[in-house]
Amino acid sequence: MNQIFLTLIVTLVCIFSISSQTVTINGDSSRPDIPINATEKYSYSQFIYLGDEINYSGLIRSITFKLLGKMPTTLINQLWKVNLAEIINDDFSNTQTNPWLAPLYKPYEGLVEVYNDYVFYDPKNKTVKIVFKKPFFYHKSKNLLVEVYKYADGETNNIFFKTNNKFSKKRGIITSSNVEAFYDSSSRIRTAVNSVPAVDIEIMPGSPSMEQSLFEYCEGDNLELTAEDAGIEATYLWTLSDASIIENKDLTINNLSKSHEGIYILEVVKKGCSNLALLELKVNKLPVFNLSKFEVCVGQELNLIDFGSQSTSGIFLSSDENIATVTDEGVVKAIKSGITFISYENKKGCKVKKKLIVNDMTLPTLTNNLSSDTTCYGALVEFTASGGIEYEFMVNGIKKQLRSTSHIFKTASLNNGDKVKVKAWNKSGCSFESLESTIKVKRAPYINKIEGKDEQLCEGEDAYFIIEGMKNSTVTYAINSGALKKVTLFEGSAIVKVSNVETSQEIHLKSVSLDDCQTLLNNKVNIEVTSRPIAIIKNKS
Repeated sequence: MNQIFLTLIVTLVCIFSISSQTVTINGDSSRPDIPINATEKYSYSQFIYLGDEINYSGLIRSITFKLLGKMPTTLINQLWKVNLAEIINDDFSNTQTNPWLAPLYKPYEGLVEVYNDYVFYDPKNKTVKIVFKKPFFYHKSKNLLVEVYKYADGETNNIFFKTNNKFSKKRGIITSSNVEAFYDSSSRIRTAVNSVPAVDIEIMPGSPSMEQSLFEYCEGDNLELTAEDAGIEATYLWTLSDASIIENKDLTINNLSKSHEGIYILEVVKKGCSNLALLELKVNKLPVFNLSKFEVCVGQELNLIDFGSQSTSGIFLSSDENIATVTDEGVVKAIKSGITFISYENKKGCKVKKKLIVNDMTLPTLTNNLSSDTTCYGALVEFTASGGIEYEFMVNGIKKQLRSTSHIFKTASLNNGDKVKVKAWNKSGCSFESLESTIKVKRAPYINKIEGKDEQLCEGEDAYFIIEGMKNSTVTYAINSGALKKVTLFEGSAIVKVSNVETSQEIHLKSVSLDDCQTLLNNKVNIEVTSRPIAIIKNKS
């Protein structure tokens, strides 16, 4: 992380009454809507404090509003935005240098934001103290314009309105609303007032030309500052960004965060002579990696940083490029299992370093119940996977059994040349695919035709059955439910002969087989056999 150590050099100059001055202006605070309406969601105001009321020049460090009227009931966790400006006008009128066309009205512009955060309400003293993140240089020859917004967190604060009101010699304008909308009707500009809120204005000696140093650190750094030694009897007083005071030569703040940003003032006093030194502390945010879980798998590529949300680019490094590499654009590629450290330093010098675990897994295996990856068309094939805790089966790259804990896949719909593989996940969430198994599917043998040569025979003749089908296939059959017999269709056909038949003949085909593939059959054909009539010659009596 970025470490900065800087010595503040303060030249001692005798300045009368160098310490902070608190200017109290007792305006009208009997109204519950000055400077804001605490009971409504949105509130807006501008007030003018006169130079002869303040009567002091220097660095305005804070403003404390005295809410001495009706006690607010909803001042907890409210967001206030406070802006300041020096102006020569001492009122709000209808004849500004650049007003909107009547009846539209536009408040004073060109203000400097000094606060935009939640406020703390002191119920005992009925006050809200606004400590500026950066002091505002003010000269008493001008009037001070104070603008206050109150708005809801995450929503837009309103910055203008229009009104039919007529302004004449008014010290303030105030308006509020419970809806997020422009103040676009005269009813929403509540009033223009002659009074201003009662305040305490804290002013320290200084001028716009006062030297101010900018210190930049990173979140988590330790701030270590010291003042130049001013000799014996010198005292050192630090005013921190939150207005707290430390009386010490050295200033140390550990584990810096964005809340520590702001202006720090060192006052050195010796024998009645004093001087100030200012520094602005900026705490840069650490880079943020996209990954919520810094654990990846071999072969994965990951984008570490969304540069749309990063202020600057920087340098990426991997402590072991054999495990994982990282590009200048923050893309990590995991090469093999192990541990490496990925670091990133942006141009502000802010660093982040994370341990990256690269997980691997053995290649999953896929087996089946076939011999030589060969099966018959329509046959049920069972595949078994191992090497993971979850599996997803694919045929020709198409998912056939979605990711589950089942490691078995069964199918009877394979075609010749189909490629089967499995994707497996291990307990680390890493996944790999198995090698493909190419399945050879044999054609199912078939019968095209079976018929009797003759439809009818006479007793004692020979019966012939003609069978046609796949060449070289073997047909199993039975005649009149007798013993099973086989015949081979060598040229795609065969004739089954039954000699000297005496009764009708039925052939029943049971199956046809070829190359260890079999198709069951239930084909039957009958040939009717007629008994021969009696032929006997005898005497007629």
